[in-house]
Amino acid sequence: MEPLRLSEKTKEVDQQYHKYTAGGICPLPAVLDRAEGSKMWHSTWAPFAEELCKRFGYDKVAAMTSGSEAADTACKLARRWGIQVKGIPASECLILGVSDNYHGVTGGVWNLMDPHEKRSSKTFEEEISYARQVYDLCKKYNILFIADEVRMGAGKTGKFFSYEHLGPDVVPDIVTMGKSITGGVYPASYVLANDNIAGQVGILEIVSTFAFTPLGIAASKAALKVIDEEHLLEKAQAIEKHFMEETANWSSLPYVEYATARGGDFNIILKPQSPGRKICALAMHRGVLTLSTPDRIRMSVALTMSKSELATGLDILKSSLKEVDNYTEVEGEEWNGRW
Repeated sequence: MEPLRLSEKTKEVDQQYHKYTAGGICPLPAVLDRAEGSKMWHSTWAPFAEELCKRFGYDKVAAMTSGSEAADTACKLARRWGIQVKGIPASECLILGVSDNYHGVTGGVWNLMDPHEKRSSKTFEEEISYARQVYDLCKKYNILFIADEVRMGAGKTGKFFSYEHLGPDVVPDIVTMGKSITGGVYPASYVLANDNIAGQVGILEIVSTFAFTPLGIAASKAALKVIDEEHLLEKAQAIEKHFMEETANWSSLPYVEYATARGGDFNIILKPQSPGRKICALAMHRGVLTLSTPDRIRMSVALTMSKSELATGLDILKSSLKEVDNYTEVEGEEWNGRW
């Protein structure tokens, strides 16, 4: 009998898969992206993996489902590189988190959370200076620098990746993406790295059951298209400018220390012993949802938000700050959990 041959399209997708993806489950060269009844067709993951790698300048990408998985995978890549390439004994291989950080709630990243006293910085420039010095130390001592862009990537800060604020010469060794990379439509996350790092992992060492599903890929492609075609990076910068103009004098309001923003991510820093939860509960009753923490009110707005919508929301928050003491109780202000 004549030898059986793969189609040229199958060969192309298979080559893309092995060239641009990390880990995996050693599949036969039949990958799928859609189905009808009991029939299935070839996948869009390998072409999309190539698209991500070429867009962001990395050799390989691994697909995960949640942001926590992406952070956990980044740690796994870094440890493997440290052990196999740098020669660090496994028992001595450390991954450090800095600056009151948050990287999800899986066991692999939970111990990264910095328990030390918070640094006292009031400006974005101070934050940039600190992060840049961490990056420079990593480069000096041949330490991998991981940029966790799950929350602050995809244009949130006015640049596609928040690390871009550190300077044009900054190139993280590993980058994670999640959350807004699909516009919130479907859970998907990605981890980017070059061959010298991502190539250290083998079959079944990085894999996620529901990663790179057709819906996740479609949502990711659509989100990237919207970011590009609707100029959301520029819109994020305009939103930041408007927020800073509107809140320039908010330090004169009750309980407010100062206001700050980067793109569509806002923070109202509160004075000690402020009733932050009560303020947020009052704003909630008036139609604005915010995140209350012991020392600040945090907001992360949609980059498609109009100027008038933003102004309306800020008016509600401003009135809530001014009038919160008029209420003996605001239902929803009680919190039985623990920070």
